Amino acid sequence: MSTSINGGAGWQGSGSFGSLPPATYDVQIRDAAHPSCLVTLNAALVITQPPVLSATVNHTNVTCSGANDGTITISAPAGGYGTYEYSVNGGTSWQASGNFAGTDPWFL
Repeated sequence: MSTSINGGAGWQGSGSFGSLPPATYDVQIRDAAHPSCLVTLNAALVITQPPVLSATVNHTNVTCSGANDGTITISAPAGGYGTYEYSVNGGTSWQASGNFAGTDPWFL
């Protein structure tokens, strides 16, 4: 068995292809002993990428100088793939919620 994802321009002995960028692929299989015996499995297999990550960020300022009651709220996450995590300190730490308040260690 040989397989190809570029319309037969190149063949490999396994059916596993990794590290592929988003594109349209022409997937074929052939008998390695009889290369003219081939089948197109999918002539237009499309690998897509998820939308770019985005979210809405809102904040409230502290009530007076020296207070620690400010907040940051990250909501309406979209894009990417899977679940989301949030950080307000340059990625040093992450949490599952987009709600940060003045009493959180990142604000102290």
